[in-house]
Amino acid sequence: MSSVYVPEELKERIEFYSKVHGKPMWRVVMDAMAFYEMFYKGKLEGKTGETKFPELAKAVWYIVKLSMAVGALKADTTPQRAELLQRAIKQVKDRLGVDTSLLERAAYDYIQTKLSNDKEKTNPELQKDADIELTNALKLVVLDILHNMLTKQESEKQLD
Repeated sequence: MSSVYVPEELKERIEFYSKVHGKPMWRVVMDAMAFYEMFYKGKLEGKTGETKFPELAKAVWYIVKLSMAVGALKADTTPQRAELLQRAIKQVKDRLGVDTSLLERAAYDYIQTKLSNDKEKTNPELQKDADIELTNALKLVVLDILHNMLTKQESEKQLD
């Protein structure tokens, strides 16, 4: 038996999936590694850089893009970063057909609360709530992106 030291957040996630799926923690890690290896071993074909998993790659691209835009906005709420997030949201909505209305509203609320609190230093709890609202809205959009990708793959399998 050996030990691996990981950040507490990762350990908590491993424990969560262990309980949800009724598997020992080492099995959760092994499954994650198998998925990682499957994705990266099969990722590149020749020099074209085309992935064997185009829908997954597309979903991951937009998830990362949205997540980074939200993180940038939280780190420094500027009009440029707000615009960056709005463009990313619009792309997900238009290109993936995902309902982003909750994320749009949460981003708007976050910006308004941040601007108000920066000026008046009124209620830090409101900012915390807006932060949580934005994070939860992002998670819902990420889940929708993945759900749409998996549903599309499943329907394609049934057609074959």
